Amino acid sequence: MCGQRTAEGWVMEIGRKHDFKFFAGLYPLFIWDAAHLEQAIHEIAILREERRQELDRIPSVSNADKAYELQSWDAILERLKRLRTEEGWQADFG
Repeated sequence: MCGQRTAEGWVMEIGRKHDFKFFAGLYPLFIWDAAHLEQAIHEIAILREERRQELDRIPSVSNADKAYELQSWDAILERLKRLRTEEGWQADFG
């Protein structure tokens, strides 16, 4: 997958397929509470799995390239999950 437009289109396609609430448009919602964080983690996990399945169907993609790309998804998931335990990440509007 290359190009921002291609990636955005892919995310929106997967979002419609899985009835995403968070990554449903060109720009994701702002993560400002624990419910949004959990929804974002859920949807990123689905995107990672969809991409893994896609990569598995492309014989020309090496195992090293698959691993490299999935590591990027894993890093995003890990960072979002770490937010659960960090203080002060939630938005304060007042």
